[in-house]
Amino acid sequence: NDIEYIKNREYPIKVSKDEKIEIEKTYDFILRTVSIDISKTDIMYLSYSYVLMIPLVTDDAKMLEFAKDAGIVHLHQIRNLKYEFQKKLLKDCV
Repeated sequence: NDIEYIKNREYPIKVSKDEKIEIEKTYDFILRTVSIDISKTDIMYLSYSYVLMIPLVTDDAKMLEFAKDAGIVHLHQIRNLKYEFQKKLLKDCV
């Protein structure tokens, strides 16, 4: 299972220098203030999501809890897959 996670993270999101600075500041803030047990890797992805305003898609309950509390747009992975499937069905019907 760890190999799957490593493969998923092989291609990082490309960001500008200014975005990188904001992501690092957000990461440091979350790391200092978070009260639930979240890995540093997960904190990095939460930071990217927050700064770049990218919806966070995960099935990790702790990440979803933090995202909800922090106002980060988030989708539970299963719900997102259902949404994408429904969108494809509608497209195919047109």
